[in-house]
Amino acid sequence: TVDGSVRFTGAAHLVVSLMPHPLRMTVGHVRRLVVAIHNSGPDPAVHALALIEVRAAHFTIVRFSGKQLPPPSGANSLAHARWGARVQSWPAIAGGASRGKPSVVWKVGTIASGRTVRAVVRLDARSAGRDELLVAAGSSAGDPPCEGVTPTRQCKSFAFANLIARKPA
Repeated sequence: TVDGSVRFTGAAHLVVSLMPHPLRMTVGHVRRLVVAIHNSGPDPAVHALALIEVRAAHFTIVRFSGKQLPPPSGANSLAHARWGARVQSWPAIAGGASRGKPSVVWKVGTIASGRTVRAVVRLDARSAGRDELLVAAGSSAGDPPCEGVTPTRQCKSFAFANLIARKPA
């Protein structure tokens, strides 16, 4: 709900994976990274969203193949309100790792139990250095290993990719 409480319907265990990982590239070049989200079930992951965010300033997302949510416009965006409440409950993400607004919010839709969805992120290396790309997925279904203040080790609904950019030779 928009008041900050979150109610889940069903249970869908989401697993995020990124390829390639780590991603090494040269400054000034664009490379692609595939984001995959698998629903291990048992229920469909309805109203699934994924936050895709570059953590520092060495890289930028220049293209994304999935359907994006428009930027939130105040408190009237239920999807953003629900997503914000879920992300803020994850200490690994909310505890200082996230540095601002998401680069992309992927409007995944429904992921049936046992199915995988994929999207392509194209990244531009703007300057030399190390960075991280965060992908965190959630839906209106609960993800039991990820619920509560401290997610368990079985929580796989978020992933980090190491990004490494080097100066041209």
